[in-house]
Amino acid sequence: MGDERKSGRFAVLGAVCLLAFITYVQRLGFVNVAPTITTQPTDVTVTAGQVATFTVSAIGTAPLSYQWKLGSTNVATDTSTLILSNAQAAIAGTYTCTVTNGGGSAISNSATLTVTSAGGSLDALISSSARIDDGGGSYDSSDSTAAKAFDGSTATFYDAATSSGAYTGVDVGAGNVATVTAIRYWARSGWSSRMIGGIFEASNNSTSGYVILGTISSASDTTWTTLTVTSAIAYRYLRYRGPDGSWCNVAEIEFRGTKTISSRSTPQMVRDHFGTKRGDLGFLDSADANGDGQINAIDLSQAIQGL
Repeated sequence: MGDERKSGRFAVLGAVCLLAFITYVQRLGFVNVAPTITTQPTDVTVTAGQVATFTVSAIGTAPLSYQWKLGSTNVATDTSTLILSNAQAAIAGTYTCTVTNGGGSAISNSATLTVTSAGGSLDALISSSARIDDGGGSYDSSDSTAAKAFDGSTATFYDAATSSGAYTGVDVGAGNVATVTAIRYWARSGWSSRMIGGIFEASNNSTSGYVILGTISSASDTTWTTLTVTSAIAYRYLRYRGPDGSWCNVAEIEFRGTKTISSRSTPQMVRDHFGTKRGDLGFLDSADANGDGQINAIDLSQAIQGL
């Protein structure tokens, strides 16, 4: 019995000595202490265009490295404070931070970024008179055509025949223009990543002169993602062009804003006015000085002098 008690005392004494030794070498820096997060990031709500900030604090053996993520996508490294300038709806979502050192890593709680429209609720859905697309058809001639991106169903999607260069969009109609204030989009189920890097464009010419309204940095196949557009210029043709290797996969697109009758004459409107009475009016295209499909009063005056 006495030997057993002595053995027990020695075991306890050994454990205490081992703990003291580990504490000692940790203080000397011989053992890496894995990170422990002491301050978690919190939810943030901002208006589009404002700055959004997330902060995390952690302890552990230096140096500590930080990796922020939006969902599963890396968005920043080596900073305990994530600053998102000019926040837009496209980067709204769930953020986490992984803190790492030689002893291990720790993942923070999730924090949600909500970006509200600068104008409050979204403007009305912009109606269209026709669809525009790359003309290449769908993958394997399936029914996943370009029109599926505007059929009102998030269960269908566009799957282009070619992996790169494909696009789908709308024509708001001859004599009409639309000012886009927001774009909502829904990714193809299981393929949200295929929209990252895609761009929304607009022009007053169906095949050229497109300008970028916004670039996609995040996408979801379970909820709408909203991209706020700040351009005040009105256009007739609006489209989405998928990034290379994406087959232009997208389930649904909504262009939001205001649609009006063009306040300036366009070559097509002049053709409609004169019809065939004046013969070929193709020279009006060259009168469009800036190539935006519209001509101002000076251009129109010069063009009419040639009739």
